Amino acid sequence: MNKEHIQSNTDMKEQKEHAEEHERGEDGLPKKPKIENRRPESITEAIAQRELKENDSMREEQEAVEAKKQQKREDFFEVFKQGKPHLELAWSNLSDDDATYLSKIISGYEPNTLTLLDLTGNYIDFEGSNQLFKVLQKQIHLTTIKISWNRLQFMATEALAELLQMEDHKLSHLSINGNNISNRGVGLIAKSLEVNKNLTFLDVSNNWIGNSGARHVAAALEKNTTLRSLILSRNKIAVKGLERLDEAMAINRGLTHLDISHNNLIDGGVKKLADALIMNNTLTSLSLGNNWVGDAEAICLGMALKLNRTLKVLDLGNNNFQVEGVRSIFKGIKESGLTWLDLSHSHISDGDVDAMCQCVSDNNSLTYLNLRGNALGDESMSQLIQALRKNKSITDIVLGDNPLGPRSINELSTLTTEKTKLNVSLSTDRDRRKRSLEDVNRPAQQ
Repeated sequence: MNKEHIQSNTDMKEQKEHAEEHERGEDGLPKKPKIENRRPESITEAIAQRELKENDSMREEQEAVEAKKQQKREDFFEVFKQGKPHLELAWSNLSDDDATYLSKIISGYEPNTLTLLDLTGNYIDFEGSNQLFKVLQKQIHLTTIKISWNRLQFMATEALAELLQMEDHKLSHLSINGNNISNRGVGLIAKSLEVNKNLTFLDVSNNWIGNSGARHVAAALEKNTTLRSLILSRNKIAVKGLERLDEAMAINRGLTHLDISHNNLIDGGVKKLADALIMNNTLTSLSLGNNWVGDAEAICLGMALKLNRTLKVLDLGNNNFQVEGVRSIFKGIKESGLTWLDLSHSHISDGDVDAMCQCVSDNNSLTYLNLRGNALGDESMSQLIQALRKNKSITDIVLGDNPLGPRSINELSTLTTEKTKLNVSLSTDRDRRKRSLEDVNRPAQQ
């Protein structure tokens, strides 16, 4: 190989290295290709150049937005990095990425640091919540988790179920309503409850668990003895699901509060529950409101109330009672130890007033009675007022949304003057602001 050829190759190599140096910036990284500032030769080329510029601009804007979000996230969570026992972050517009970032913060906590976590009303999906539940498994002194009204779905319940199965974890309060976890998610939670010994409060309302989910819960109640309060409202539970729950309630000896309001228990679903109430001696609070419960079920409940001595709170508002059903309920209450009763919007009319007034005048345990939204006119109200004069226990009565005239208002005013400890509320469904005794007394003073 001659010297001229070698020199030529050397020159070409130096030229190439020199060109590469010009293609790199001061930081050593390749320079972005420059868009030639020349007139495009065609419409297609002009459109391509414009789209390239727009894409670059959009990418830069997106990067700036993400950087701003990250900085805002770091600033927001900075105060929680010190290891606070209570993290109250309800309604804070937290996203799934925020939940992931929070998980990293909590992972740095000592195992005995966190005792309460409230994430109610955010925008956390199953991925962020799954990471949270895995991290929370190490926080064994955590007693309260409130994560209602997010977007968890059933996929997030697997890590939660693992937490509930841990023997040394102290979690006692779990609110997970409004997350669409469905029957599959509640099934995982219920399976954990069969071995859990610490959870005392569980709210899984507004989760569309249906009859299948109710059956899962019933199976857990047959084995669990530590759960005290269970909220299953607004879950599309019908008769078949309730029947399985009734069987469990006849066996369970731990639950004291059960809320199955706003379901669909029409056509006989409550009859077996009434039978369970006769056998059950631990339940103290039961909510059956907004369930289309009819006369046949009301009669069964009335008979059960005569024999049950432990139930103290009963919500039967917004059902479909008729004369016989209402009478049976009042007769049952007369012999029970009930202290709190909601019969709002229960079709109570002048035909039921005799049984109602006899119950009120003779009862010595009832302290709260809600009769809002019925059909009690002036004549019925006069009889009720006479019964209230004889009653020695009622301190709160709600009478709004009844067709009361000036006569009834004046009589109630006189009654509250005589019985200073009696609080009469005339608040309506449209306006729930409680009327004070001064408001009730005002017509008599004018």
